[in-house]
Amino acid sequence: LVEERSALMRAVLGEKSDPNAPIARLMKDKFGNYTVQRIIEHSRGDDWLELRARIEAAEESLKKSATGKHIISAYEKKRHSMDKA
Repeated sequence: LVEERSALMRAVLGEKSDPNAPIARLMKDKFGNYTVQRIIEHSRGDDWLELRARIEAAEESLKKSATGKHIISAYEKKRHSMDKA
């Protein structure tokens, strides 16, 4: 199960340098943002660190959209829970 989870995260995150990576497209989509919120909620370990970096890189543009604000909210909630752990 760990390998499958990791493969799924790699597929969703795509390449760091790809501006059209699946995660970037999901963050901009009015329905995809829900998927991103669930990914944030259930991510952990190295996957969380990589996802965190991607969200932080897109944070300014996310703050400018209604759907992005939902992602930022889920991100902040997860970040605070991880900081307490």
